[in-house]
Amino acid sequence: MKKIIWYSIGIFSLLMGFLTPLVWAQNLEEAGFEGLTLTIAAAKPQFVSLEPLTLEIVVQNNTAFPIKGHVGVCLKCERLELFRGRVGESRTKIPELTGVSALIFIDEKVLQPGEIIRERVLFEFDLHTNFPAPGPYRLHAVLYDRKKETFIESKPINIVITEPQGIDRLALKHLEDMYNGQAEKFWMRGNLEDNEEFLLLFKDTTYAPYVADALAAFYSSRKPDRAIEYLEFEASRSNYPWADKALRELVDLHKKIDQTEKSDQIVERLKHEHPQSPYTQDFLNDEAYLEKIRSRLKHRKTE
Repeated sequence: MKKIIWYSIGIFSLLMGFLTPLVWAQNLEEAGFEGLTLTIAAAKPQFVSLEPLTLEIVVQNNTAFPIKGHVGVCLKCERLELFRGRVGESRTKIPELTGVSALIFIDEKVLQPGEIIRERVLFEFDLHTNFPAPGPYRLHAVLYDRKKETFIESKPINIVITEPQGIDRLALKHLEDMYNGQAEKFWMRGNLEDNEEFLLLFKDTTYAPYVADALAAFYSSRKPDRAIEYLEFEASRSNYPWADKALRELVDLHKKIDQTEKSDQIVERLKHEHPQSPYTQDFLNDEAYLEKIRSRLKHRKTE
């Protein structure tokens, strides 16, 4: 009798071993891309007119089974569509999010239950066209699967574009004078001299850290000391959504020029000032990482 029972259990286990991948694949197929959840969030509730918008795009699997998705959660991946409109008015699709129509390969990814894909993006294209006047606006996103056959939609979010005041207003007037009344061209066409002049005149404006970021990128491989100066300026601006990124780039730049002690100090600053930042994650488990290295070295010595 016991032999029959164990034999039956063995057959059942064998069948489950064969069926589990089939059930997993079936769930994957049945759930489909539309089973995922898409959300968008703005870095802050208000942006000054012509200030680039910082948005976070999040795709999450809130179901109990794996779902096929992709990692193309960005403004240039041609699978993400963004809509905007004045609050209370009909929405309009933003035509080209980057100003460049370039099809890029999008990696497929199977999202496990609870898994998240998160992307922070900077929207700086045609700001005046898309947000022509101060006031409340509504944004909402649509993300397509890799074949662009099915899609998921986010709930709309509200942001407010405010009229620039004080030094911000003077800075905008300066850009209008430079670009024949079309200040928005500065973000796409501003040259090195224009950027350096702007930062010299208007370093206390909301726009200044975005300009400093462009200058830091230019000088990073040419004059690291200049790049460090601009990155430090960015990192010191508390209301700048990319201050954590500036600190992370400072870490790498100081390492590049063999300033290891300074690099370590900035790592601690990044942990303290931006503990939840994705740029901090590489350094949160450093003790565990060191323990792995010690274990590996110990293992080599015993071989």
